[in-house]
This record gives sequence, C-alpha cells and structure tokens, in this order.
Amino acid sequence: MSGAPSASSPSPRPARGPVAFRACCAFASAVVLASLLTPALPSPTASPAYAEPLRTYVVAPGDTLWSIARRFGLSVDTLVAANGLANPDRIAVGQQLVLSTEAAAVPQPAPGQYTVAPGDTLWSIARRFGTTPEAIVQANGLLNADRIFPGQALRIPTAGEVGPGDPAATDPSVRSYAVLPGDTVWSIARRFGLSVDTLVAANGLANPDRIAAGQVLLIPVPGAAPPAPGQRPLGSRPLLQGHRMVTYYGIPGKPTMGILGQLSPEELVRSLKARAAEAAAAGGKPVVPAVQLVAVQAMREAGSDGKYRRRLAPSVIREYVDLAAATGLQVILDLQIGGSSLDDEIAALLPFLEQPHVHLALDPEYAMPPGVAPGTRTGSLDAGQINAAQETLARLVEQKGLPNKVLMVHEFRTGMVTGKAAIVNHPLVDIVFNMDGQGSQAEKIKKYRDLIASQPVEYTSMQIFLRHDSSPFTPAQALALTPAPDVLVYF
Repeated sequence: MSGAPSASSPSPRPARGPVAFRACCAFASAVVLASLLTPALPSPTASPAYAEPLRTYVVAPGDTLWSIARRFGLSVDTLVAANGLANPDRIAVGQQLVLSTEAAAVPQPAPGQYTVAPGDTLWSIARRFGTTPEAIVQANGLLNADRIFPGQALRIPTAGEVGPGDPAATDPSVRSYAVLPGDTVWSIARRFGLSVDTLVAANGLANPDRIAAGQVLLIPVPGAAPPAPGQRPLGSRPLLQGHRMVTYYGIPGKPTMGILGQLSPEELVRSLKARAAEAAAAGGKPVVPAVQLVAVQAMREAGSDGKYRRRLAPSVIREYVDLAAATGLQVILDLQIGGSSLDDEIAALLPFLEQPHVHLALDPEYAMPPGVAPGTRTGSLDAGQINAAQETLARLVEQKGLPNKVLMVHEFRTGMVTGKAAIVNHPLVDIVFNMDGQGSQAEKIKKYRDLIASQPVEYTSMQIFLRHDSSPFTPAQALALTPAPDVLVYF
C-alpha cells in the first residue's frame, strides 16, 4: 500500500486518475417507476401458473431483485420463477420483468437435502425453505456464505434445529436469534425480557442502533450458568457473512496517503456512509462502512530504533476509534511494519483491538528484512506470520467475548505472501485478501483474478485508487467482478 512520497516515506507506485460517483433522486425514481409500471394484455400463450393478467416493470438504476420484490409485495423466488432468471443477482437497467402475485407459482421443496441450482444464493434457498442463511451456514459448516456453487449438496435444517456453529449447541446459557426486518435492539430485548445493556454486552455491539436483518444475536438465558471463560464458541458471528464492507484508507492530515487524510472527521463519516449506500444499492447486500487507519507507517529512514517505521500517536487512534463507535463505523488498523516485528506492532495495538469494532490489516509490501529500507524492494510476509496474527485475534475474541475479527492482507504481486496455501481460515477471524495494485481496469481485473479470486481465500477485496487508477471502478463495476469483492477499499 502506498501513497504519494514524503521526505521520509517510501516512494509510491505510479500515480493514475479520479472516480465516478453516482447519485439518485428518490422522487425522480418514483415518477419513473409510476410511468414504467403498466399492465400488459393477457396473452393466449401465457403460462397457466398465473391466474391474473401479467404486469411488467422495467428495471431502473440501483434496483435489485430483492428491492423490486419488496416494492410489489412479492418474494424473490416468485420473480425468479416468473421470469426464468438464471441468476437473481444479474438484472440489467432497462430489462423488463414480469410481476406475479401468485405465490403458488414457486414450488416449496421439502426440508432435508437440497442441491444448489444455477442462480441460487444462500438467501434465496433459506427463504424457499423458511429458514435463515445463518442456520444453513451452521448446519453445513460453511466458511463463506457467498461461496456456494451449482451442484453443491446442502443440508437444510428443520425449524428450531441448532447447527454445530451455533453457541446454543454447546452453551446452555445462550440461545441464538436472527434479526428480522423492523427489529431494534430495544424490541428484541423486550421480547426476551432482557435489558438493552445486557443484549449489547452479550454481543459486543459497538452501536446498538446498527443491527441488520439476518444478523445473528446471542440471547442470554436468564438464570442459566454461564460457561467458563474462553469456552463460549463465538464462530457464528462473522462480520462479513451476508455483508460487504467499504473502507476509507489513510492517515489523518496526510492527503497523499489516501482519502481518509483528505477529509475532516465529519466529512469522513458523511462521505463514507454515502459510498457504502452506493455499494449496497449496486450489490444488493448490506454494507458495513469502516475507517482504515494506517497505525504503523513504513519510513525510508531507520529512525532512532532502527526499525524503519513510525507509529501513529495513540491519541489519534483513540479519536478515530471513538468516532467510529459513536457513528456506527468499524475500524481497521493497518500495519506497515518496516523492520519491526509483526508481534511487537500487534502487541502495541491490543488495547484498541480489544474493542468489538476494531480490526487489523497487514501490508506485506513494507515488511522488510533487518537493515533494509522500505521502498527499496517489495517486502513479504509468510503464512506462519499471518496465522500467528490470526491466533492473536482469535484469543481476543475468546477471552473478551467479541464478534469475529477481520484480518485483511494486502497483495498486488506474487511473492508478497509466501506459503499462501498454508494459511488457515480461522473460525473466529474473517480473513480478507485485498488486491491493492494501481493501474487500468484491465490490469486490476487480471491481478484480482490471478492473485485473489483464483486462490483458496475466504473473503476477497479490491482496492480503488481514486487519484491514481487510470479509470477507477464505480461500485457497480467493481461488484460485477467474479466473484464480487466482499470488501472495497478506497484510497
């Protein structure tokens, strides 16, 4: 990861140009919708599955199949069946869809075993069987809910069944609850006879006003004895399962080091949330916004300790950690360790990483052998170092009762991560590999495919250099990649 050079920081990779940013007017969209939604005459060859005249709708910018179904009081499965869609995630602006109100048009399969068909998503399968994506993930031990494929056999849990990854399977002091549309922490607490504070503490919620439909919460059982410290299985709370993340990268007050340093804290929150909303509209998935703060910056000069790195002041880190907690953001602390050790730099950040909304990123480009200045060549980290970082984060999750931690690893060139096949997918850590190279869209797509998408990684990410890429991806363009990135990082 690099930005424009300073007197003491390493030289960046070649610089290239700006991003398109799209805005929609809700009122105009409503007018367009009203004009496009017109009844069609019954056709003599129409399918007998529909008992009333067909209506049609023309897809508008920002539409997803889920939003259209919700708008007209239909299920996604009904729309898929009515239009013969091979992939519900692939609808195009201007495409005409048939709307049907006949729910019986979609057959309801029996619980048990299901073979994934082309176009299926975990959400559509769960909806078809009257269960939740989380229950299917737990029943099948899936590492990544977004990585299912046609022909894959899934076990469909029956109502009330506890999956192997659910804390209720081994911990009688809690039960699990999947958040429904319209739920609030207050309404859930009231339903189960708990206080809001108890629910917040049990789930390590950074902001009680930020819960999402489908999110699994732990519900303490009144009067039940809690498990011994460190024994609660918390692997059922991955942050990226069913969500995407959008991050703003940089150092406060350093505009050349990324978009974060170009904005005041208030502008940062506003802009980041707007970008997250744009990505959610383009990708049809809830998006978690995050601040990606360079907590340790590689330097060209060795410094008094000979470690070629500078730590960001703890007071500055605290300011942004507190800002994130107050505004519903996550925080990722990025490490460019220079000649220091990964263990030492992580240890210095443990007071922050103990917070439920604070995560970690590693930049192998600037991890150098002793005595070698960053920027003189590309550094590297090996699988053992990355696995050790995961273990440190997993211990925090276990000891502090936290949600999963995110660990991001930056990569733009072969050799930056050695022994990659030996990297484990720890159940308490969401590990993300981010393609952070600059270039044209064609160059970035090739690197994303070769370094990230074709590798056995849990979650994928694409970095967008707003000032340095020759033609920066829009969210819609980035999320049209295969597989769609789980994280978008803006520099």
